[in-house]
Amino acid sequence: MENAQTVGAAGLREVNNTSDLSFKVMILAPDGILWIGTAEMVIAPGAIGEFTVLSKHIPMISLLSEGSLRIFEKKASAACQTVDVTHGICSILPDEVVVLTDLHYTEKSLNAE
Repeated sequence: MENAQTVGAAGLREVNNTSDLSFKVMILAPDGILWIGTAEMVIAPGAIGEFTVLSKHIPMISLLSEGSLRIFEKKASAACQTVDVTHGICSILPDEVVVLTDLHYTEKSLNAE
C-alpha cells in the first residue's frame, strides 16, 4: 500500500508514503557505534520475549536479553542486518530506536576469529 489515503480529524485527506514506514536506528556499545541507519522493522530479544518495532511505535524502554537483534531496512525483504547481543537496553520512540549494549557479535567479527 504505497500511497494510502486517510481522513484526518479536520476531514482533509492525508497521503501516507512508504517513506513514512522507516525510522532511525542506532546501535551503540562502549567501544563505539555498531550500526546507524534507517529501517522499516527491528526485531529485538526482550527480557521477557522477542518483540517487533515498526514505524510510529508507542514509546517504551525494554531490557534486552542474549539473542539476535535483526534490522530490516525493508520489512518485505528477507535480508536483514544481524547483531548478536548479550544484554542491553532498547529505547523506542515513534521515529527512532536506540540500542545500548555492552557486548556484541556481528557476522564480520565472528568470521575474523
